Amino acid sequence: LHGYGKYFNKDGILIYEGSFKNGLYYGIGSLFYENGSILYKGSFKNNLYHGDGILYYKNKNIQYSGNFKDGEYHGNGILYSTIKKIQYKGNWKKGKKNGKGIQYHSNGEIMYDGIWKNDYWQGYGYFYTFEGKKIYEGNFRLSLRHGYGTYFDDPHIRYLGYWRNDFPYGHGISFFRNGKIEYEGKWKQGYRNGKGTLYCKENGKP
Repeated sequence: LHGYGKYFNKDGILIYEGSFKNGLYYGIGSLFYENGSILYKGSFKNNLYHGDGILYYKNKNIQYSGNFKDGEYHGNGILYSTIKKIQYKGNWKKGKKNGKGIQYHSNGEIMYDGIWKNDYWQGYGYFYTFEGKKIYEGNFRLSLRHGYGTYFDDPHIRYLGYWRNDFPYGHGISFFRNGKIEYEGKWKQGYRNGKGTLYCKENGKP
């Protein structure tokens, strides 16, 4: 089979309509669920999603819109929930979030905006609350705060320094809500630990 055609299953239900090459889905076409609703519309290569396309849930809402390669999300694309909410918008590689991308809370507010690696927050990024308030800016590893970063408390800086596995660890500075330094020194697992200096809230003196 070569060129435009249709493929039906043994029960006579339309499964695919579009271009073929050597008997395989190749080029522009549409794939269908057995209930007749569309599963995928876009470009194919050797029976696999390849190029620009749109993938659908069985309830006919869009699941993913963007680039594919060898049947996987690859390139730039948007992932949606079953109720049409954007879950992720950005870059993909071999079916996983990789590169620059934005993850969203279920209410549509941004959760994370930054760098990804293999579905994890990995590198520099911004983390936001469900209400859209920024609470962290800095480095991540395996979706945990790790490296140098700043913690905010609407909108004041409360901690500035190093993190390890989601906790302040190493050298860091904590602040009172009035913006004055509270403590500067060593931290371990989120607690002041080791050499450091405490400051007075009122006059800012040690």
